[in-house]
Amino acid sequence: MIFLLNIIPWVILVGSFLISFYTRKFWIILAGLVVFFLYTSLQPSYLPKGEVGRTELPEFEKLDKEIKDLLSKPQSGEEYDRKRLEAYKEIDRRLEQRNKQ
Repeated sequence: MIFLLNIIPWVILVGSFLISFYTRKFWIILAGLVVFFLYTSLQPSYLPKGEVGRTELPEFEKLDKEIKDLLSKPQSGEEYDRKRLEAYKEIDRRLEQRNKQ
């Protein structure tokens, strides 16, 4: 859609040149140029207007804390098995408590 809106002034300009060529009237070219320059100078609202200055980033406090990356280190097979067995034992314990009630 924006492409069509951007091509409208060019179509008007080329159309005015073609019509003036076939009718041999110079004022049609001038009218097409005026419409083209008015359209491009007034710019529809979707086109950028002016410049936007960049804002400066605020200064952040430097912390002396160390960042630990726990996600990039894969768990060893033994640790994974241990955690899995603990989870199973916890589930079994809860089921036994529920069955006793």
